[in-house]
Amino acid sequence: MGFLALLPTLLGAVGPILARVLPDEGQRLQVQLDLQKALIDQQGDLSRAMAEVMKADAGSESPLARNARPITVLWALAMITWVGVVAPMLGLQVEVVTALKACRRSCGRC
Repeated sequence: MGFLALLPTLLGAVGPILARVLPDEGQRLQVQLDLQKALIDQQGDLSRAMAEVMKADAGSESPLARNARPITVLWALAMITWVGVVAPMLGLQVEVVTALKACRRSCGRC
């Protein structure tokens, strides 16, 4: 839940704005609490929706839909292992870094 870790920073940034708009300390604290509760509730709703999608994917009749997430995780693990472990052991880190830089220059998404 990375979003909840950002919540204090977000509320800290909103605090000075609320101080200008709402001079009453009690009202300002109530608005901050309401905002915090709304953000936490929204994050919970999003997590529940994501869980429902994952359950639907896992229960699908289609092998592709059922296995898409595990295949993606395995692919990412293989790439991290290659770049972080295998390539340095084989002395290929220069080639890997050069390929990643070339990809970044060509498409900008890497």
